[in-house]
Amino acid sequence: MRRRNPWPGLAARFAAKEAVFKALGSGVTAWLEVEIDGGGNHPVQAILTGAAAQIARSRHIDKVLLSLSHDRERAIAFATAISKGE
Repeated sequence: MRRRNPWPGLAARFAAKEAVFKALGSGVTAWLEVEIDGGGNHPVQAILTGAAAQIARSRHIDKVLLSLSHDRERAIAFATAISKGE
């Protein structure tokens, strides 16, 4: 919210949450159980809690890799679930 126009970045984070839900294969989960953290000079990461973390554990998912991008009119995000292979 510190940027002059925060909306494109917020839209990218919204897209990232949607991408995480799809990567987990769970459809829509509680929005507050997936936090998109980082950005700028820090890697963007998904922090899972509650049911989202439980779904990840049940599917042996160690982490979810994220890629976000946006311009003034569009936002896009990709999420890849990384599994132990169990």
